Amino acid sequence: MGVVIYTCSKLKEAMADDALQILVKNFREYKETGETKGIFGRDASYIRPSSAEFAKLQHVHIRDQKVKASTWNNLRTASFYKVSNSAVVYVKGLRNNNKYLLLAVLNLNAHEMANNINFMCDLAEIAERFREQF
Repeated sequence: MGVVIYTCSKLKEAMADDALQILVKNFREYKETGETKGIFGRDASYIRPSSAEFAKLQHVHIRDQKVKASTWNNLRTASFYKVSNSAVVYVKGLRNNNKYLLLAVLNLNAHEMANNINFMCDLAEIAERFREQF
């Protein structure tokens, strides 16, 4: 079974349909192939607050306008070193690792939002419900 991408209602409200479709397409290809396409960088778990860690919230950095394309796309630079202040927040299914829910796109404020306890707890709650289902 291939990778299936879901989007939460908050993300649908926050993004234009065409931009959301492009994000879903690129994220699906990234998870299917591991190919970052010059878009995605470091992919990591959140470890705080504890509810985010428990809900297995993840984020993958995305190149934003403050990061030079030449730096980001350098083939010798491992994804681990490709960091920015923008990220896609997601969670994968508990029983089905090929099902993902995209929760938020944090554009130029990813680190600030990651430190916002209320925001992260809200995302963790949505993530837990998704993981219970999948």
